[in-house]
Amino acid sequence: MRYVTYRGRKQVAADLKPVYRAVNADAAAEALQAFDQTWGERYPMIAESWRARWEHIIPFLALPAELRRAVTPPTASRTSPARCAARRRGCGCRCAVNPASRIVERRRA
Repeated sequence: MRYVTYRGRKQVAADLKPVYRAVNADAAAEALQAFDQTWGERYPMIAESWRARWEHIIPFLALPAELRRAVTPPTASRTSPARCAARRRGCGCRCAVNPASRIVERRRA
């Protein structure tokens, strides 16, 4: 997704969902082929990247849907302290990485 323009990210992400939400590897391969037909000319590296790592993706597709949600929680990447640490000034949340939040907490105490 880092090669996709900001304007096109939502559409590309929406078109990738059928790939990783497929019920099995065959359905995912068909969805990836459909994605490649739509976006392959503009962003060929996305489908190539999925195909290069396909043997690592197939075990994930074999998991039941309930277990997939447990393995990849949707908010884990948005609220992790590592994500905050990657930003220069922190994200404004009360994570341990953001020094500004610690200063505010000290003043309140």
